[in-house]
Amino acid sequence: MKKLSKVFSIEFFIGIILTLLAVTAFYFSWSPIEGLEYRVYDLTMNMKKRISSAPVAVIAIDDESIANIGRWPWPRSYIAQMVDILQTYEPRVIGINILYSEEDINQGLKEVREILKTMEAEGLTRHKTYTLLQESEKRLDNDAILSSIISENKRVVLPLYLTISPTPPREEPKMPDYLLKNSIPLSGPPNFLIARDITPPIASFASYALGLGHIN
Repeated sequence: MKKLSKVFSIEFFIGIILTLLAVTAFYFSWSPIEGLEYRVYDLTMNMKKRISSAPVAVIAIDDESIANIGRWPWPRSYIAQMVDILQTYEPRVIGINILYSEEDINQGLKEVREILKTMEAEGLTRHKTYTLLQESEKRLDNDAILSSIISENKRVVLPLYLTISPTPPREEPKMPDYLLKNSIPLSGPPNFLIARDITPPIASFASYALGLGHIN
């Protein structure tokens, strides 16, 4: 086996050092990260206090929330935390009016995965650093965190967007199962608007949602 100094590039070492710093920050409660976690906790506790006894409650992400938590968009793991809090009230439905039509772009997660692949190729999977990086990968994967909450909750309704057109498409589009189960078959002439295209949530969210509804 070649020595690490010959195999790993300078960029790799820089990446692993930055990642280890991030891991250390999580484990030793680095103040900026710790402060952000406290702000998220405060938001969820305030949200819990303000939930109405009315049939429908709107949990708004307003200017005050953004001032307390940080600029929009928030990590999807924050939305997962909100859903987790809401499900303790056993609502019939939780509607999320945010269209996540693309996977989360997370450079930190990408770097961690690249380092893990390199360590696997070099047979370093028994090293403690490898285990720490795997744990970091789970914490950084915001899509997986939100997908898990949607799957566990089974009451989340997600939005999709329809591109309206006066004429139908030339070919019937092939739709995945999670869209087909939210569609209604035609029983007569189409006396309503026709959608030329559909922009759904990413499959890892839509597949576990209770339902999908258009927001046009």
